[in-house]
Amino acid sequence: MQSQTSNEEARRKPISSIPSDLPLRGIRVLIVDDSPENRLLISHILKRGGCQVIDTAENGKLGAERAETHEYDVVLMDMQMPIMNGYDATAALRSNGYEKPILAVTAHAMAEDRIRCLEVGCDDFLVKPIETKKFFDAILRSVDSH
Repeated sequence: MQSQTSNEEARRKPISSIPSDLPLRGIRVLIVDDSPENRLLISHILKRGGCQVIDTAENGKLGAERAETHEYDVVLMDMQMPIMNGYDATAALRSNGYEKPILAVTAHAMAEDRIRCLEVGCDDFLVKPIETKKFFDAILRSVDSH
């Protein structure tokens, strides 16, 4: 679960730091995060970059179900959630043959967290609070490579 401090830091990040040339134009995204504030903030940032935030889910179980039944270009997966965490959701999707990019988006920044995310099938690892350029670059890389 994300700390109050990182939520506040993310909210204080100036919107003017978001590129205005819509580098993510048309990319369809599913955001899976248990925090309504994080889903709203990430949606806002992505929309400013040109993404179509098609759907959100508040836990890994719903996220996995939506990923398997809808067409997304990329799934942004929080790793610490109730009901089903992002590790289990990602592993379940991969074991069912899901091939679209899944990016871990987590407040846990230790090297072993990154390794675990990649081992369960995430394509990349992003740390909260979100750094817009790194976030956009990772999404573009993952979509371009699939």
